[in-house]
Amino acid sequence: MNNIAHRYGLQSFGKPNLLCAALVLFMLTGPLVGSESTPWGRLLMYAVLSAVFITGPLSASRTRAELWVTCGLALLVLSSGLMSYLFADAAVIATAFGVLFFGLMARQVGRQLMEVNSEVNTQTLWTAINFYILIGLFFAFLYAAVAIYDHHAFVGKFMDQPLRDQLYGFVYFSFVTLTT
Repeated sequence: MNNIAHRYGLQSFGKPNLLCAALVLFMLTGPLVGSESTPWGRLLMYAVLSAVFITGPLSASRTRAELWVTCGLALLVLSSGLMSYLFADAAVIATAFGVLFFGLMARQVGRQLMEVNSEVNTQTLWTAINFYILIGLFFAFLYAAVAIYDHHAFVGKFMDQPLRDQLYGFVYFSFVTLTT
C-alpha cells in the first residue's frame, strides 16, 4: 500500500486496479462518445480523465513532492484541455503537459515494477498493466507533440480534425505500434 495515499486517508483511491479501470475507461470513452460529441459527452470524457488524474498520482507517488508534482501536472492538463474548447492554442499547452504527466506517471509506475521482489501477486499484475497503458498514452501525447511541430508527420482521416480531437487517433496509433 502506498504511504502517501494512506497518510491522507485516500488508500481506497490509491490502488493499481482502480488506476487500471480509470485508464481503460478513458481509452474507451473517446471512441464511444465520438469527436463530434455533445457537451454531455465532453463532460463524461473529462470526468473519466479526472478519475485517471486522481487515481494515478495516489497509486504511483512515493513522496509528497511526487504527489504534488503529478497532481499539479494533472490539473494543468485538465484545465488547458478544457480551455482548448475556447482557445485552439490551449490544445498545444495541454499536449505538452500531457507528455510530462504521462511520462512521469509511466516512470513512477515502472519504478514500482522494478522494486518487485521475486513474488508476483495481483498488485504486480495490475501495476504491469498500468505501466503498459501509461507508456501507450505517453507516446500518444508525444505523437501529438510531433504533429504540432510537423503538420505533415502523420497522415489519416483524423488529422483533418482539430488537435484536441486528434488524441484518440494518436492513442490508436500508439497502441498499434506497441502491439506490433
